[in-house]
Amino acid sequence: MKTVGTSIFLWMVWMVSAQAQGVNVGAGTPPHASATLEVGGTNGGFLLPTLTTAQRNGIGSPAHGLQVYNSDTRCIEAYFQTGWKAISCECSSAPPSPTQIQGPGLVCPSDTAVVFSIAPVPGAFSYAWSIGNLDTIVGPNNLDSISIHFSALQGSRSISVVAMNSCGNSAPTVLSVSVANPVAAFSVVPASPIINTATQFTATTQNATFSWSFQNGSPASSTSGTPSITWSQTGNVLVRLIATSTAGCKDTLDSTLTVINCVPATYSFSNCGQTGINGPSQAQCNASYGSGVVSVNSGVQSWTVPASGNYTITVAGGQGGIPNGVGQNNRGLGAIVRASFALTAGTQLNLVVGQEANQNTQGNTANGGGNGGGGSFVWINGQNLPLLVGGGGGGGSIINGGSAQFHPGKPGNLAPDGSMAWNNDPVHGTNGNSASAGGKGWNAMRVNGFTGIAGNGYGQLGGFGGGGPDKAGGDHAGGGGGGYSGGGGAWMWNNTGSGNSDGRNGGGGGGSYIHSSGINPATSTGQYANSGSFNGNAIQNIGQYNAGQGYITIVRTCP
Repeated sequence: MKTVGTSIFLWMVWMVSAQAQGVNVGAGTPPHASATLEVGGTNGGFLLPTLTTAQRNGIGSPAHGLQVYNSDTRCIEAYFQTGWKAISCECSSAPPSPTQIQGPGLVCPSDTAVVFSIAPVPGAFSYAWSIGNLDTIVGPNNLDSISIHFSALQGSRSISVVAMNSCGNSAPTVLSVSVANPVAAFSVVPASPIINTATQFTATTQNATFSWSFQNGSPASSTSGTPSITWSQTGNVLVRLIATSTAGCKDTLDSTLTVINCVPATYSFSNCGQTGINGPSQAQCNASYGSGVVSVNSGVQSWTVPASGNYTITVAGGQGGIPNGVGQNNRGLGAIVRASFALTAGTQLNLVVGQEANQNTQGNTANGGGNGGGGSFVWINGQNLPLLVGGGGGGGSIINGGSAQFHPGKPGNLAPDGSMAWNNDPVHGTNGNSASAGGKGWNAMRVNGFTGIAGNGYGQLGGFGGGGPDKAGGDHAGGGGGGYSGGGGAWMWNNTGSGNSDGRNGGGGGGSYIHSSGINPATSTGQYANSGSFNGNAIQNIGQYNAGQGYITIVRTCP
């Protein structure tokens, strides 16, 4: 026991001496004064522990400066404060570029600890990441993954990484990242929901999921991008859309919509089968529309607006009449005029549907001119100005001994009646023995009625709505159309052309009109327009003129 105790004592003394002087292994000389451990020898080298990357990463709490040989990367590696780093590696060239960066392409502003990584690159002993100066890399920047804290600034980012070894660096691999919040947005048709009618919503946010809520709606919620919702009561309702991007960030849109009681409808009005100088009767309109739709007084149809809202009204004047024994094309067409108006429930609208002038079968054998077509009118009962007027077409004419000529009528003057020709010729345009009758204008008709004008001697008749007849006696000239201003009557057949309504012998077309309260009337020529035919311009050019009987169409439009 004494021998053992002495040996332990001598070993302890030797250890104290070694700690004070350093240790020299493999050499008989003391270690260098600056060395704690010196390994000497001429027959071998110093061998570091050989570990795989997994084994190296399994070392718990490695000391700074700890060294190993990594058999996976074939690198001598040391542990530093920022992690393991290669000190030297076996290589013959720079490593290849990383194949791709794994990570989200869309992140939310102020997202933290977002990880991006690459697959290990053969021959690389370290990596270098670059993200610009808007965001912050958290932790090591030399490994095959990084963690980024993104700033609140929205926009595009470019993240790049290069692989490195002692022979050089690879070309960079780049990933584009968008930092953005979604913008919740949707469209809705109709813009104002209508009770008991499906309203179609469409989310317009891209790359997102949706959560809807509909106050008092059926259904009350949805996750569809295109939900269809119905309301059973009118009033204001809140619609909320929450859009969530693929990155998980959200945006909320609150929108208040007004549910209205609006039923789109179309109301059509005609001459109720009546032709000639007079307007239809109550019995004729009852037979055409049904009892109680309109009330009729002296051919004027009165209709009551059923509900407040916007109404698009189209009026078309009647076509001018055919001369005695001449084809269909030698006469003016009626104007078509359209505009929208805001109307109140219970408002009484008065309607005059212009009638096509009958063919002239009177006169000197085949010499009679055509009668003027009637204009179509819409006005609010009791008001002095109409809402809309579509002028009637001028009557056709016969030139040079009965040969058919196509000469559409020109517009009448701006006086209340068209007794003068379109160029205000006071001699040849008067309604007398040397000229056909001009059509009636608004100011005369609203006081004296909308009947067409009867000719002298042979019973020629202008169409209901102010149409004028051909010249009494049948001397080729056509009558003027009725309208806001009456179309001028044409002069007798043997005139050279000066002073006639069309430079020949066709009747002038009635003037058309749109009230200034019209919503987006899209006027092209102002208040007055030719309704004669193709050589004139209607107030709203909708691509055609009216042939045949006039008409009125009223369409209730919902938002």
